[in-house]
Amino acid sequence: MQSLKNGDAEGALGNFVSYKNFVDSVDIVSPRDALASANAMYDYELKEKENLKLEMHQMRQTVYIIVSVTIAIIIALLSMLTYFILWRRKRLLETRMEILNKALKRERELKEEAIAEKEMEMEQMRRQLAESKSGKIGNEEQVFAVADRNDDIQKKKLIVRSRNLRDKKFLESEVFKKLMLAISGGENVKFEDWDELFATVNRIYPSYKDNIAKFCRMSEIQMKVCVLLKIGMSFSDISVLVIRSKDTIYSICTRLYFKNFKTKGTASKWAELMRSL
Repeated sequence: MQSLKNGDAEGALGNFVSYKNFVDSVDIVSPRDALASANAMYDYELKEKENLKLEMHQMRQTVYIIVSVTIAIIIALLSMLTYFILWRRKRLLETRMEILNKALKRERELKEEAIAEKEMEMEQMRRQLAESKSGKIGNEEQVFAVADRNDDIQKKKLIVRSRNLRDKKFLESEVFKKLMLAISGGENVKFEDWDELFATVNRIYPSYKDNIAKFCRMSEIQMKVCVLLKIGMSFSDISVLVIRSKDTIYSICTRLYFKNFKTKGTASKWAELMRSL
């Protein structure tokens, strides 16, 4: 309008064009549109927050699922491992019980054989005495000689059974001589050839090594006690050889019996079992 007053029509047209350009570049927003736009912006921020919460929730669920599956797998593996350990223990216990039953059966057979043998000898003596009375053996000295001979046989058998050293090969071995030397020497002579003893026992009794491996793991002193029981040493002799008290040897045997069979047993039972291997 100032340009028109000044008579400058061209300038007025330029100003009008510039004004039109500026006015068209700015949207005229009504209060209602402004409120709608603000609400739309609020809804967008709210949706973003809700989406973020949803993603966190899904992430937590994923973590829970992974942890649950991992725990389930671990529990399954532990269950399988526990089952395998229990099954293996059961098998070992069954094997040990089988060995024990065989040992007891063998011991009963030996006792029955010994009783039968003794009854036969007594019957023979009765027949000899009856014959002597009937005059078939008139010499009284022969009767006493027969009785003395039978007594000597019984004494020898008792000695052999008490020490349980029945195997001729072991009795003739060098390590047996060393054992006897250590026992007779007492505290003055110490037995140190344990490797030789184990090697000799494994050679003469091939099944001993495999059978003893079926029992629970043993310490060095326990293995020594067991191998000495195997060759028939008495508890007193073992106490001298391993340099422990006799009560300690008894305790070792009873603890080994309980450890392997989960029941109380005497030292003599463990000794009989070891001798049967």
